[in-house]
Amino acid sequence: MHSRSPGYRWTGWTLPSHHNSCSRLRFGVGASYALCFSILLVKLMIILSSKSVGYLKGIFQGLMLIFAWGVQIVVDVEWLILREPGVITV
Repeated sequence: MHSRSPGYRWTGWTLPSHHNSCSRLRFGVGASYALCFSILLVKLMIILSSKSVGYLKGIFQGLMLIFAWGVQIVVDVEWLILREPGVITV
């Protein structure tokens, strides 16, 4: 049996239950999902444009990725600002 010291709670990793760890976890999960969906969106745009325009240059692919990911990061930061993360002890 493992003993846990007070203030530690299981969150997937062993992190102290604190405002900073909650916000980092929330931002990290949102940013990683946003990156995955942005990559899928760019790949879809490449497939759709290959029939009509031809091949998209790498710089346009990178710009689309940065733009799509940037929009999601702005939404994630806004969510952190408007809805401040907190720790609820049960």
